[in-house]
Amino acid sequence: MTTAPIGLSPETFPHQLNPDANTQLIVELSEQKYQEASFLDDRLREPGKLERSAPWPDMAAASTRLSSDRYCHWIYHIGHVGSTLLSRILGEHPALFSLREPIVLRQIAQSVIEGGPECRMGMLGSAADVLEVQCRLLARTFRSEQTSLVKATSFASVLAPVILRREPRARAILLIAAPQVYLATILGAENNPRELLALAPLRWRRMQAMAPALQGERLDALGPGELCAMSWAVEMAILGLTAQAHPTQCLGLDFDRFLHDPRASLAACLAHLGCASDAPTLNALMSSQHWGRYAKAPDHAFDPAMRQHLIAQTWSQQRPVLQAGMTWLDRTLRANPALARALAPFMA
Repeated sequence: MTTAPIGLSPETFPHQLNPDANTQLIVELSEQKYQEASFLDDRLREPGKLERSAPWPDMAAASTRLSSDRYCHWIYHIGHVGSTLLSRILGEHPALFSLREPIVLRQIAQSVIEGGPECRMGMLGSAADVLEVQCRLLARTFRSEQTSLVKATSFASVLAPVILRREPRARAILLIAAPQVYLATILGAENNPRELLALAPLRWRRMQAMAPALQGERLDALGPGELCAMSWAVEMAILGLTAQAHPTQCLGLDFDRFLHDPRASLAACLAHLGCASDAPTLNALMSSQHWGRYAKAPDHAFDPAMRQHLIAQTWSQQRPVLQAGMTWLDRTLRANPALARALAPFMA
């Protein structure tokens, strides 16, 4: 692979930020590597892979040289609701270039959650300015007819309102699930509870800001089901607020409805993104190799029937835990009208 100038080609992927050194890591990626990657994070960093650190002023300057015609579409989600599958399938459309979970969005989101929307990221400058540079760089595509479709990490949805306000041409798919489904999905899978615990402090900070009645409660007092319910509520709330603020830019999509009628759901997504959704195009997407595979690890089989079995099994085996979560959610929504209003777009 030839080394591309920073900012001119997606072959130079903007990886991790180093606020203390005022640099950003650049990893060289082929189009095939983008297609294969489930996560554009540290799992990209393999022995022998070409990478280098670039001075942040050079990154910012490079972003200003990009065409203003380039922008990103987005997939925001609450976690473990099929966003990787949707990203992979939509990425097979000739007009879309899919990127999954760039690590830099996590870094910016964490800074905003911990320091507020006006926070600074060390020597890099304000989080808002850093985000603007990254959005320009992520908008680069391999072909001129493509538009980037970026799937963000679940908690990076906090950036959605700012991103959509800055770029009116951008469209977002908001991928959701019912609470009883989400809770069973998280508690029924081997690795999900560990991720739940790791993200809990960030989510609790956001939850308390949206639900003042929780100010007296402690995070460590929540059981597994209640922790799941809190996570569902806080991620759903930011998507709801985003949909209310930018209704024409957002399309809500329940993952179970997607699985029930994937062809109609794909057609709706493509229409929302301004992409062709004629019969031959949909036929090609419906023939994708990703159906029936676990999208984050395509070597493993996983289909809707297996998913439904897992959900039913988890409810059978952990009903008291799950019911405790549902009860906590109902009580919390009743005590916090603002939180309930944030969820309103998805509660019909």
